[in-house]
Amino acid sequence: MLRGAVLLSVLVAVTMAQEEFFEKYAKQKIMTTCFGEELYYGQLALLENAKESCRYRPTFIPGLQHATNTYNIISPGLVPTQIGYGYPSPPVFPTTSLHPTTGYQQPVLGKSRKTRQTRPHDTPQLFVDRDSMLELIEVVHAALSNYTCVLRTINVIDDNLNLRLDTIQRDYYNSPIDPVLRQDLLEGIGICYQLSGCLPVEKTKNPLPPNLQRLLFFDKCEKKQRISNCFKHDVRRNLFRFDLSVLPAGGRVGKLEKLAAILIGAGSLDELQEFY
Repeated sequence: MLRGAVLLSVLVAVTMAQEEFFEKYAKQKIMTTCFGEELYYGQLALLENAKESCRYRPTFIPGLQHATNTYNIISPGLVPTQIGYGYPSPPVFPTTSLHPTTGYQQPVLGKSRKTRQTRPHDTPQLFVDRDSMLELIEVVHAALSNYTCVLRTINVIDDNLNLRLDTIQRDYYNSPIDPVLRQDLLEGIGICYQLSGCLPVEKTKNPLPPNLQRLLFFDKCEKKQRISNCFKHDVRRNLFRFDLSVLPAGGRVGKLEKLAAILIGAGSLDELQEFY
């Protein structure tokens, strides 16, 4: 039974690892097709160099002070190793012995009662003890600090976690990419920047500093916009392969935007079924 459970856990872990690998691989192929391998891998190399330079810098996030002097040896997303969760122990069942006359098993009540009597009732068991909680705090703080350190190193944010929009825009202007794609990417950045500025951080009851919340929101939004614009760029190059005669006429957007919306909508209808 135990061997089967272990094997099942291993199979589940392998399956999840494969899904994560193929998801990253698919994203990588989208980016290399959109920007070209030289530009995309050059950007990855820039980020890796920034990560390495941040690796042993003391962790620091403005507005999120920490007591211990930890270092950025943990990359974002790394799962802590073997956190000792103190889940409640399983119930104690009576042990059995053979009845001297019938030969059948009978419960040994005395031993079970003794076990229950020695079990402490006044001290509740903790799901996460103090040391484990401190370790979790270290993991989260180091990951966030490493993330912001990398962005500061490549000059995307300032020392107060404010986004430097001019740096991102200048990088796109200086990149050898299709002018139409560049314009779409710049518009996507502008949309995410405006949305992040409107984020009601005071109402979210999030303990992270407001600027960090806006930065994380912008990052997630920008990645989604970039993939969407790369998809639209690919559709634009193959527009002649689609029969556009049945598309709705008029409206405030062109045929490309309508086609992209139909293709994306047709491939993601499952989300409409998820009401909770």
